[in-house]
Amino acid sequence: MPAFVVFDDRTLVALARSRPATVSELLAVPGVGPAKADRYGNELLALLAECGA
Repeated sequence: MPAFVVFDDRTLVALARSRPATVSELLAVPGVGPAKADRYGNELLALLAECGA
């Protein structure tokens, strides 16, 4: 599934800038709510951790 279907560009930019490492931090990003965090959170956090390595 393309990223823009899950998160809009503004949310993707916010994720790239803030690089959340926990679900709590992820939920603080505008555009990420509980449903998206539950569905995509673990995978997204893992990807962000890989990019930061």
